[in-house]
Amino acid sequence: MSRPQKPLSKAIDIAASSKALVRHVQGMEPFDTKAPLEEFCGSSLFKAQNSISPMLLALSMELAMKAWVVYDGTKNDVPREHDLSKLFSYTSLATQECLKARYDREIAPRHPSFIYLDDGLERTLENARNAFVQWRYVHELERAHFDVSVFIETIEMILSEFESRIVVVKHAPPLSRY
Repeated sequence: MSRPQKPLSKAIDIAASSKALVRHVQGMEPFDTKAPLEEFCGSSLFKAQNSISPMLLALSMELAMKAWVVYDGTKNDVPREHDLSKLFSYTSLATQECLKARYDREIAPRHPSFIYLDDGLERTLENARNAFVQWRYVHELERAHFDVSVFIETIEMILSEFESRIVVVKHAPPLSRY
């Protein structure tokens, strides 16, 4: 039986998992669209290969949101939820306002939308609210869109804000008496 983790330690562990997933996606080789299509049992792997990054990034965002929920203490335990919009709504109002303001200041200007008038953080999360579930089952998708670059930037911004709240104090090892 494991010892229960303190909320801050749990939040940090969840955020670290989110960060690891983003780094993994960033380190993946881009899919070469000019290379001959690889096949498995006579079927192209193109669709499946292109679903890996969105699925992992959606999971990373889910973990980042859950880290904030635990950090804020707005729920008694880590929510068992994949819906990114719901997870965002579980964070404190102060966290929501802070993250929305940073998104508007840092990300929205670099990625203007010509479709939505209100293209803030909530719209980004709404558009990808069930991405983890949808992209896991890519064989069921008829049409899908996922902006990997915007999502990576958004996750990094959310994790950067989270990390800015954590103070790590490193203690020097005790001096030897001998």
